[in-house]
Amino acid sequence: MNQKYITRVFQVIFYLLGGLILFLLVRKVGLSKLTYIFLHTSWEWILGAIFIYAISWLLRTWRLWTLLESLGHRLKFLEIAKIHIAGFALNAVFPAKIGDIASIGFLKAQRVAFGKGAAVILQTRILDILTVLLLIIPSGLVVLPSQEELWMARSGLIVFGLILIPLSIMLLDRGQRIPRLLERLEQGIGHAILKFTIAKIKDTYQAYHRIAFDKSLLFNTTMMSLSLWILESFTCYCIAVAVGLPLMFWAIVLALGLANMAKSVPITPGGVGIYESTLALILSWQGYPLETAIVIGLLDHFLKKLFNVLIGWPALYSLGMDSRDILTLLTKIRKTHKI
Repeated sequence: MNQKYITRVFQVIFYLLGGLILFLLVRKVGLSKLTYIFLHTSWEWILGAIFIYAISWLLRTWRLWTLLESLGHRLKFLEIAKIHIAGFALNAVFPAKIGDIASIGFLKAQRVAFGKGAAVILQTRILDILTVLLLIIPSGLVVLPSQEELWMARSGLIVFGLILIPLSIMLLDRGQRIPRLLERLEQGIGHAILKFTIAKIKDTYQAYHRIAFDKSLLFNTTMMSLSLWILESFTCYCIAVAVGLPLMFWAIVLALGLANMAKSVPITPGGVGIYESTLALILSWQGYPLETAIVIGLLDHFLKKLFNVLIGWPALYSLGMDSRDILTLLTKIRKTHKI
């Protein structure tokens, strides 16, 4: 059985799993109740949610622009916005965070070296996880019973500690001994693909080292990240009000944060099914009606994915890519050494 066939099988499984979870969620609510809720949804609040989510994208773009500028690349704000949302559009449709890898390729087309592009995309993901944790822990302490508070604090500290491990390694490596070690390793290897991989790891490490040691940059990008995740929470809050279930804001922050942490594991394309079910379970755990919580999760994820796709796919074409180019790009991503 060849590798291509196995890859296709896994892709089909990813899509089927996402579809199955969505089917079970809709079945749990019931078509009649789902239709009733949609018919009585306040579209003014839905438009407000879309507007707030759009503002959060300005912050996402500004954050990426700031990180790139710190590495000496002053790209146009609009170009960065197109690259960033095009990557999110690909992530919304394809599994395994393909959009993140594609974004590195888009940045390379703008003369950003592979290592620097990988470093800034990696940092945006790390900042997202850190800031989501910073919001989850206090929100859990506010809305959860005392037993769950302890569990939440412990879990948050464990994840936080795991994220700090690579940062701690960098702090101990102020003299950049690791890049010199990787360079010697690269010179002593004859295998072309392995040699290329080590070189890219070295470039990424060096670029990330520069980002990690810039205290002002870390503070500014963390504040941007906190702001955009608060806006994402307000987006979900508007959707909850739209369907007639105004929630306590901290309850949404907790549910939204845990749902995003859950979908960060690429089990289904774009975290479809995983996000909605996690958000609904956390809200129902806090005493809110499960059926309405499922609708909130479905609407929240659908609107955000729709926004990313409707803006992101035209952005792909604006970056000079047609359907054939996109398929070629995805083929290259499967063979990462060719990017």
